[in-house]
Amino acid sequence: MKLEQALKEYEKKIEKLKKERAKIEKKYSKKLDKDKREILKRINTLERREIPRDVDDRIKKIVSAERKMYASTLRRMLEKVETMEDFGKLLPELSKLHVSHGKYLLILFEKDIYAINKILKRMSEEYKEYLEKISKTQMPEINLGDIDRERENISREIELLIKEKRQIEADIKRRENELEIFYREADLEGLEREIRKIRGELKKKELELRSKISKLQKPIKRMRTGEEVASRIIENSYYGIEHPDEFLSFLMRIYPRLEGKYKKTAEWLLDNLKEKAGEIIEEKRRLSKIKEERDEILSDGRDLQEEIELLKRKLKEKEEEIVKLKERLEKLEAEYEESVRKLEEILGTEVERR
Repeated sequence: MKLEQALKEYEKKIEKLKKERAKIEKKYSKKLDKDKREILKRINTLERREIPRDVDDRIKKIVSAERKMYASTLRRMLEKVETMEDFGKLLPELSKLHVSHGKYLLILFEKDIYAINKILKRMSEEYKEYLEKISKTQMPEINLGDIDRERENISREIELLIKEKRQIEADIKRRENELEIFYREADLEGLEREIRKIRGELKKKELELRSKISKLQKPIKRMRTGEEVASRIIENSYYGIEHPDEFLSFLMRIYPRLEGKYKKTAEWLLDNLKEKAGEIIEEKRRLSKIKEERDEILSDGRDLQEEIELLKRKLKEKEEEIVKLKERLEKLEAEYEESVRKLEEILGTEVERR
């Protein structure tokens, strides 16, 4: 069976069931009204009855209070009952009322209480019948039209997001090309290579000098000269590179007290430290200047880089939206298939998918 025809058949069944439901509701609504009127009549009769004269005064007071409570509570409950559903909601309270109206009231007005309980019991049985019949008029809800419309809307939204995503990707590529051209023309890569080269040379030269100075830390410590320069050298060998004149002056003073390998190391430092420390200082100046040039180029390109990062964030947001919509679309496909399966069960025939 074609889907359009199946949906028409489904609507016919729904309309038929609605009519059946309306008949059931009308039938049981009449019964409910009749039962309510009968109970209210019984309550009025109960309230008018006189308590037997041979009953003890204390019991009379108790029974009078119990009857008043029972009648007012039951009457108030019935005022809330307009439909069978209302009655079903009140059933738990009505059940409690049956067992809480007092033993003396039940003894003295047994026939009246029994008559009311009999009606309430009948109403309860009618409510069960009502639920059973109503349940037969219920049918699974089929919303293929709503699902179709949502699927179409989501598909259009995904298509639009994909177009926006491609536009953003094109914008990112264009700006990245602009940034690449700018950096190339400014020779950023050449500056980075030069920075790495100078850093490597500096490290090598500093390591050589620090290694030589470190060899003298032990004998300097043993001499206990008490000079500040000695303490600084023992603490950090780089102090000798940063203050070559001060260190060389100190080294000349202690040179006569050095022996063996320490004397040779001191001789090498006396001959080379000044020159090599100067080279290090010069290299550092050069490195600082090149880094300034590099940082200025990066600063000039920062606005464009920030634009690229912003576009990348937007791209990620679009991609996440697409993923979520595709997941929703998959769920709708499953809901659609499930709805068609239910429709087939209701109609007892196979239905064509779109």
